[in-house]
Amino acid sequence: MRYVNGLMSTSGVTHVMALSGVLFASVVTYAAPPIETIGSGTVSSPAIGPSPSFGLGGPNMVLVKNWRFGARGTVKNYADMSANFYYHDQFGTINNGGKYGSNMVSPDAANAVAGQPLEGVDSPPVRKFMEDSLRTYLTPLRGASKVQVWNHNAGNGSFMAKWRLPSGGPQLGRDIVWETRVRYVTPPYFWFALWTAGNKWKWDGSAQGAEQDLVESFGYDNGGGNTNYDGRFWHSNSVANPSKDTVDYSGWGTAMSNLGIKSYDATQYHIWTWVYKKDGAFAMYVDGIKVQSGSNYHWTYGNTPKDEPIDMDFLCDGGWGHNQIGSVNKELDASAFDGKYYEWSYSRVYLSADGRAASNGRSRSFTVKVPAGGHYKLRVQVSSSSGGAFHIEDENGADLTGSVIVRRGSKNPVTSLSKPVTLSAGAHTLKWVQNHPGVKFLSATAVKAAGASAVFIKTDTTTQGRWKGVYGADGYLIAGDAVQPPSYGAISRTGWAVIWNKSTSEQRAPQKADGTDYIAGQWGTSDKSYNIDCKFTDAATHQVALYGVDWDANGRSETIQVVDGVTGAVLDTEELNTYVTGKYLIWNVQGPVIFRVSVTSHWTNPALSGVFFDPAPHTAKPH
Repeated sequence: MRYVNGLMSTSGVTHVMALSGVLFASVVTYAAPPIETIGSGTVSSPAIGPSPSFGLGGPNMVLVKNWRFGARGTVKNYADMSANFYYHDQFGTINNGGKYGSNMVSPDAANAVAGQPLEGVDSPPVRKFMEDSLRTYLTPLRGASKVQVWNHNAGNGSFMAKWRLPSGGPQLGRDIVWETRVRYVTPPYFWFALWTAGNKWKWDGSAQGAEQDLVESFGYDNGGGNTNYDGRFWHSNSVANPSKDTVDYSGWGTAMSNLGIKSYDATQYHIWTWVYKKDGAFAMYVDGIKVQSGSNYHWTYGNTPKDEPIDMDFLCDGGWGHNQIGSVNKELDASAFDGKYYEWSYSRVYLSADGRAASNGRSRSFTVKVPAGGHYKLRVQVSSSSGGAFHIEDENGADLTGSVIVRRGSKNPVTSLSKPVTLSAGAHTLKWVQNHPGVKFLSATAVKAAGASAVFIKTDTTTQGRWKGVYGADGYLIAGDAVQPPSYGAISRTGWAVIWNKSTSEQRAPQKADGTDYIAGQWGTSDKSYNIDCKFTDAATHQVALYGVDWDANGRSETIQVVDGVTGAVLDTEELNTYVTGKYLIWNVQGPVIFRVSVTSHWTNPALSGVFFDPAPHTAKPH
């Protein structure tokens, strides 16, 4: 893992990323983390810790605040917590000015505002420092057996950073990345939000201040069984009039589906990232997927360039209820809070190093098309008379290449190769940006670089379990039966296996490797996802076919991601559903890859029954 101050930690960090289709938990394992620090909040005296996940914001970002919660983190206990966070919002209120149904609870009187409930006096504990996280709880206040939103007789462990920025966007003159990793196990009518806002607000019939809700979700009951108690639906929005958002969240589930997010498990960790650029553009992400964006957003008291710049606060709300939203303005037995919590892994803020304007000159958009997801170098041709510099941005405005220098006296045209970048299969509209005068864009292409790649070939619903002579010439794994890895790499799998029928004549079950009968088995997991790790060691392209059968017709559906085994970049994502009679998904892959299998239906086990390896291209025909 790269650390933003140039040092390396001995801790091992792995992000299991969610991409198109289904969002998966990001799992982080720390072995030896003492090198990390909180930081001063400035670029000149940065924190020690990781770079932004998924490369969001580009390589020019400096970690200025690193709040990693838990006994092995930088915020280990209440002394650290109280030194870094308030237990009220930016206006000094403990329930959003009376709107929220639960009150923020202070650990002691020294850190409380007037009338605030205290832990151990008015409330059971609302915060618990785990080894690598902070858990915050919802509690009844003063022994209440029932809690009502309108009575504000519930407590929570929400918090707001004491450190703040003087402004943002064009008014600050630096790019900002705010990244938080969190999960939640919630009761009915919960209220969860990660948001930034100023301490001044203008209302003249509509919102005119500066506020961005990176994510907001609440446990509504809209009647007729239409509930969101488990937090599977959410929205991401800026607050401005007129609206500056490109994604319409008037229907949360519809908007998520349109973004390719078919399922979201709030009980698993997810990484939420807000990128706010110095030119006023912003974007919001969950696990690397862009879920909102916009432009021309000014961090002012009125949200126009001419208005007064205001400060920027960072708020982490894990609360309950809202008295202006009828679907969560409810009463609940206090026992419903038992076993429910929000769990915070870390929250980090990054600022761009140089604070320069977004571009000192022209920019040009161009399109490259790549046949397979993988690593590519961008071959860029420019003309130059006096030397200069440029960089390339992706569709989200993230800097892909860093500054590419063209030296004085170079022959025209000048051809520059960027560092390797990860691109998914298909067309990409990128932007060439002039950093310094003296260079002019001519053309750009993408050329394959070292690294894994994956191309989805087809599905096969004809062969069923009769794989012999069709698949598996190089090797195979069959659930509950034989394992014959290919000669070009080791194969491993997480999770467990179960056998429905160890000997059957039903041909939708895979045929046994050393028999004529069939075996109905599956791989599964208790964590809703598992990995099939293919450590291919050669440079050849190989065909990999995954076979699934929904043996007991339980309406299973799952998402399968092909992940670069070295970088963690997602190379392809496919859906497996409607497969009672059996279905293969088939890829051509090169290099070490991981197939990440995750459930998207109510059924808890993403069922696969076989993996088959062949040369590519493979010409055998289905039976």
